[in-house]
Formats: sequence, C-alpha cells, structure tokens
Amino acid sequence: REIRTRISQACLDRFKQNKMDFKRRFIIVDEICIHRYTPERKE
Repeated sequence: REIRTRISQACLDRFKQNKMDFKRRFIIVDEICIHRYTPERKE
C-alpha cells in the first residue's frame, strides 16, 4: 500500500509539472503493459 501511495504521488507531481508530456508517456506505458500481459490458462 505504501508503494502504491508513493507511486501515485510521484505520478501526480509529474502530471502537475507537464500535463501533456505525462499523458503521452502514460498512454505509451499503459500500452506496453497491456501488450506484455499474458493471462494464465485454466485447464
């Protein structure tokens, strides 16, 4: 929980510094995470 809080605060700080750059980078990171996600099969 503490780690998520720190990460969220860091993201908020970065967003406040440069909103457009943050949005562009956040979308790219989000797409990479989805691309690498491989669900486990239930057999």
